[in-house]
Amino acid sequence: MFRKIWLTILLINCLNFSSVSQEIQVVDFNTLENVYLKHPDTTYVVNFFASWCLPCLKELPDFVSFSKKIEHRKIKLIFVSLDIKDGYKESLVPIIEKYGIANTVLLLNESMSGTWIEKVDSTWKGSIPATWIYENGGKDQQFYAEQMNEERLNKILK
Repeated sequence: MFRKIWLTILLINCLNFSSVSQEIQVVDFNTLENVYLKHPDTTYVVNFFASWCLPCLKELPDFVSFSKKIEHRKIKLIFVSLDIKDGYKESLVPIIEKYGIANTVLLLNESMSGTWIEKVDSTWKGSIPATWIYENGGKDQQFYAEQMNEERLNKILK
């Protein structure tokens, strides 16, 4: 009897830990730009981060809280991970689960960072965390290569 209970508990725990609340899409920059950022009536807040970046992890709770408060607005928050493609499920999935990220999470699979970084902002050197705000189909863009908090996001997107 004890063995059956133990096996049942083990099975339930394995199912809970192995399930991912959402799929992480692996994309290149053109896919990000062409598919997700081409709706002129939507403001995109794109947060570039990595699972190994401590300032990135510190700002995640603010982004998650912010995303819950903008659900009624035409603002879409997209998290773009700069983690390495090999092994990203082991590094990225626990972060998504820990912080309760329900927004789109993309893994940017680009080997030549210099080619796409300039498309985001010509002054960006590639440091993270970084936030790219993309409005009116790209006519209005703002870029912040720094750690953000919810208060600052609210001021920027008032």
